[in-house]
Amino acid sequence: MAIVYSPGDEHDAFVKWAKEQGVQITAVAPARFEGKGLGLVAARDINAGECLVKVPAKVLITIDSDAVWELNLPRRSSVQGRLAAYLTIINADDKRNHRLWQATWPSMQEFESVMPFCWPLELQEHLPPTAKPLLDSQQKKYQKDFHDLKMYLPASSEHLFKYFWLIINTRVFYWNYPATPLSRMPKRRSDLKSEDCLALCPFGDYFNHTDVGGCDVTTDRSGYSVVSTKTYKAGEEVFFSYGGHSNDYLLAEYGFMLPNNHWDSVSLDHLIVPKLTAEQKDVLKDDRLLGEYTLSIVDSKPAVCYRTLAALRLATTPQQRYRNFVSGIGDDSRDQETVDEAVERLFDDFAKECSEAKASLKELSGGNGRIAATLVDRWQQIEALLGRS
Repeated sequence: MAIVYSPGDEHDAFVKWAKEQGVQITAVAPARFEGKGLGLVAARDINAGECLVKVPAKVLITIDSDAVWELNLPRRSSVQGRLAAYLTIINADDKRNHRLWQATWPSMQEFESVMPFCWPLELQEHLPPTAKPLLDSQQKKYQKDFHDLKMYLPASSEHLFKYFWLIINTRVFYWNYPATPLSRMPKRRSDLKSEDCLALCPFGDYFNHTDVGGCDVTTDRSGYSVVSTKTYKAGEEVFFSYGGHSNDYLLAEYGFMLPNNHWDSVSLDHLIVPKLTAEQKDVLKDDRLLGEYTLSIVDSKPAVCYRTLAALRLATTPQQRYRNFVSGIGDDSRDQETVDEAVERLFDDFAKECSEAKASLKELSGGNGRIAATLVDRWQQIEALLGRS
């Protein structure tokens, strides 16, 4: 993979600024990877256990930061919205402390090509069934934030607010506001919801995601530390994991997918739930087994979850045999062939959906060829999950 080791003057200026702010950087440097964008490269051989980056708490941007707190933005809006509003309000100030950092952030044009949130409606409609609810939730959250905060924003700044809202969505770290003498956040930090615990972290946002780790990120009252968990050769990209997320989640939330993702899975709800009778839905609901049916890869083979097996068993066998299955009593092997056939029919239906989606996307490519190609790739990944590629 071709690597540009100095991705631009703005990155050189930002790294210099970050070091002046107290960010400690060891053995890694920003780089541009062909076909992938920005990331961090090992500037020399790295041993497991080396601390690569330390970011002091004083340079984070959080709702506990003085400049954000002083705006007194309404607490009914989300933390994401308030941070986006702060960045929008001070954007015209050339003296803002994070100006050099902001120069390294992706542009709105880049977001428009990779984030489903920004795609044309006709292409959003071709997202896989697991990604659509994620996008719908994002859109509702954004609309609420803008409604709650628009009176605090400069005139005609919605486009800028949307841009910074996406910056927050794609670049924040989890920050649980460790106790300090100056902290103004609730003393019972364990009661904070995860969506309240957000921080923009200079230099840390260069790290790209991998499904199997590569570095550990820890926090305490002093800030963030990133420590390697494996050896890297000079020139290798250095990663850490954002968590065990499917490619639909990564696409919807961050605008990328992994070609090989250990955690990949897809929802089967849209294929199973509509075929259940009202009575069957009531039974599954009573057993807390209605919905959340998933397909993933287990031991290199397509596998459906226990909830899926329970629903298919209820749909294809006598209810008492379903009851024995969920209770863990009796011999369920006599129904296995019937359930296996139901799984195969399910896979056939999903494979047909994949083929139809890819065919439709070929007709929609036009000026949105990159987006259409991303969607085709995702449908092909689902075919691979089905074992039909």
